[in-house]
Amino acid sequence: MGDVQYHLNFLEHNGSIKFRRIGNYKTFYSMDVTDIRHELILAVLHQETQREIILYLIEHPSATQSDIAMHIGITSPTVNAHMSRLIEMDLVKSFKDGRFVKYLIAEI
Repeated sequence: MGDVQYHLNFLEHNGSIKFRRIGNYKTFYSMDVTDIRHELILAVLHQETQREIILYLIEHPSATQSDIAMHIGITSPTVNAHMSRLIEMDLVKSFKDGRFVKYLIAEI
């Protein structure tokens, strides 16, 4: 076990921090973070691509999948996979506008 893991385990057992596993990631939080939505937001902001998507949607509400893909420089299927996770976490909402699906930040 590495030094970091040892100290994280020590802090967790002492009740100083807690963790939540989201997908393949284990994210640690202060015990002061009590709202699960806040935990999810912090976990998403820790991941570069999802953070870029969220920041883009803050500045460009009602963006399409292709808008996001062009801005961030990733493929549309990759955007779709990230959007599915963000929608599942209730951090992003989608709606149909004609033949386009548009995305915006969900109210917190």
